[in-house]
Amino acid sequence: MSDLKPCVKCQTPTAGRSGVGVPTCENCLHADESGDRLAACLEAFTKWLWLPDTDHVVAALGAVAGNILEGDPVWMLFVGPPGSGKTEAIQPLARLPYVHQAATLTEPALLSGVPKKSTEADATGGLLRQVGDFGIILTKDFSGVLSMHRDQRSAVLAALREVFDGEWSRPVGTGGGKVLHWKGHAGLIGAVTPSVDRHSAVMGALGERFVLYRINDLTSEKKAERALANFGDERAMRDELAAAVEHVLEVVTVSQPAPLTADERLRLVKVASFAVKARTAVERDGYSRSIATIPEFEHATRLAKQLAQLRAGVLAVGAGEELAWRIVTKTALDSIPRLRWRVLVALRDAEHPMKTSDLSEATDIPAKTIPEHLEDLALLRLIDREKVGAAANAPWVHRLAASVRDAWPETVDEKCQGSGVYPSETQRKQENPPSINSPNPPWDDISQELRADGKCAVCDGTDNLDVVRGETTHADCAPGGWVA
Repeated sequence: MSDLKPCVKCQTPTAGRSGVGVPTCENCLHADESGDRLAACLEAFTKWLWLPDTDHVVAALGAVAGNILEGDPVWMLFVGPPGSGKTEAIQPLARLPYVHQAATLTEPALLSGVPKKSTEADATGGLLRQVGDFGIILTKDFSGVLSMHRDQRSAVLAALREVFDGEWSRPVGTGGGKVLHWKGHAGLIGAVTPSVDRHSAVMGALGERFVLYRINDLTSEKKAERALANFGDERAMRDELAAAVEHVLEVVTVSQPAPLTADERLRLVKVASFAVKARTAVERDGYSRSIATIPEFEHATRLAKQLAQLRAGVLAVGAGEELAWRIVTKTALDSIPRLRWRVLVALRDAEHPMKTSDLSEATDIPAKTIPEHLEDLALLRLIDREKVGAAANAPWVHRLAASVRDAWPETVDEKCQGSGVYPSETQRKQENPPSINSPNPPWDDISQELRADGKCAVCDGTDNLDVVRGETTHADCAPGGWVA
């Protein structure tokens, strides 16, 4: 034991590795190597794509790693409009040997019940037969499932619920009737348009298995310019990105994630509890829009475990603690339907109770649409509301419930959830991406509201100010993506 010295990074007693000048334990050496691989991977992505914010790339890698580590699956959908870059972020994963692409997700596509005499020579028996004991399903357009007829969609979502839990049986009528069975560990990573919010009640009623990560970069012109710069080189780009992704993930092995400390458990429980309450679905009749059932809050158990698994995966690919927590927090809050989140943020920031018309103006939600969201939030006891006056047409006023205000995650602001109004991450210069382990730059914590004192939100200067996307700042103080 006398030969052991404390690791220079974590202070764990270690003999170090041969050839290393200072005592460094195996875990820290592995983290350093993973960090170098991750930095090289992100450099490859920023070489080919306009990515002032690379967090969603790290989130995708972390989701894969989280599925490799022992524990429950991570099912993550990247949400963004067409052309936002969500597909390019996950497509390089397709070349990993344990990743299986799915153009469509139907019950027959998951497990095929075709009779033997009709089976093609190269038939696989369905996607889950390819997954076997372990694999990750990759779907570039989960919107196809959501656009199905409601009965077929409900059947697919119910099947996926069983697949998430690790076992699914499908009765089929071939050969006099038989049951196709699968058991294993299936992760799922996909892309979907913001229309996913329209189906949150359906998905929630069947039991939430997905977490969402919203890609909120608003610089569409820059993305188009970079895409045109790559014109004719798409194959080379995809080969390089696939190789970069494989280089990061080849060092992630099946292992037990590090135990959580008491503080880490408390932090995960707090953000998960807040998110599940805010995303709880209110079922309504599809035609009359009347409330069908009295909702009960989803418990935070499943989401907390998924967030813990995602955090472990992000750390396993070489990201630092700060970035891991930022991704976990954003993922939790991104799982809240977008319009509902806008209302909650507006009421959180309001100094006085707000009328329905004021909320409609503050959130850019149409006046005919917002009453339903307010009714849902009131039913869930997330907001308090009352009528001003005794008249039948007296206006409602709304305020954030005190319990919600008290439970609001302390380090979270609007950049953690894609509202369509607020940027997710203040955009950073493409030619100088930040270190993945560096502290947040000063502009990351800027309030999205105008500074009442007329000073720059970064340097507090008062000369030559601009108002860009609702922020008072200097052009030099607001890098890259703040430019309109």
